[in-house]
Amino acid sequence: MLDEPTAAEAGSAPVLAKQPPLPTIASVRTAAEVLQLLASVDAAYDHFTIDTALRVPDPRVAWRYREAGVRAWERADLDGNGRPDLVVTGLLEHGAPYPQTSAVVCLLDMGDSLVLDDLGRRYERYGPVARIVYQQGRPLLSYQDFAPPILQVDSLRDAQAFLLTYRFGGFIEYNPRPGLHGPFDSLSYKHDFAYNDFNTSKLVLNAAGTATYSACKGPVLKERGPTICEQLTATVAPVQLNELMELVNYLDADQLQPRYRAFINHVPAATLTLAYRGRRIRVYDDGEKGTFGLMRIYELLSNLRETQQWQPLQR
Repeated sequence: MLDEPTAAEAGSAPVLAKQPPLPTIASVRTAAEVLQLLASVDAAYDHFTIDTALRVPDPRVAWRYREAGVRAWERADLDGNGRPDLVVTGLLEHGAPYPQTSAVVCLLDMGDSLVLDDLGRRYERYGPVARIVYQQGRPLLSYQDFAPPILQVDSLRDAQAFLLTYRFGGFIEYNPRPGLHGPFDSLSYKHDFAYNDFNTSKLVLNAAGTATYSACKGPVLKERGPTICEQLTATVAPVQLNELMELVNYLDADQLQPRYRAFINHVPAATLTLAYRGRRIRVYDDGEKGTFGLMRIYELLSNLRETQQWQPLQR
């Protein structure tokens, strides 16, 4: 009597073990489950460590955690869509010989997807301290960070503290009384960066949506290659124009400083000018990290180059 063929010999596909379903933000109970969620969105978080006791290599940061009452992770509906989000504090691996550094990341449940927001200051600032606070029942993110220290014995300096809300697709400063200035008449955003190559651009936008964009890029040393420039014009679509108008109107322009300085080299610089009837506000931002609201404005303005229908500027 012949033996029955095995499944492999018969050509049938092997039966794969079912992977356990991912936890939800509402259901996570352990650091391992939080890490599983983070890594499901970005594999870089396979190299992220969450310690519920918040043991960190830098005692200066550990002391601030204790002082602020930081927790390894917290849940709250930060974006106001009725679903809980996560604020996670942990350690990020950079590979030998570099030490782990403390980091904060927010995981937001958008309904059809999970979105990670690392707050955009991870590589320019140091020792972030974040916790959820409430004002009139609304969850907000209290956030503080510092200039990168040169030596381990140095005191942490240039503390910058923010109270943040999630609006317009990102975290920005919470403003309980927005709209004091009304819509802008025009704005301009000039961006400059140079290292081995340089990139400079300027976008001017008025309240009607008419925009001009000029940019040049190329090697710093001219013998290494050509410089490429463009001059374009477009009418910004109402959706993007209204979002920019509402964002600028939400922010308190009077609280902006004339200049923001960076404590590291080789960073971009921005000059933002907001023109209102009878007044003008100009900000020079060395590092483009001056405030969270400014960072969000820069990102929305930069996106216009890719999302709008630009035409060569006729002279």
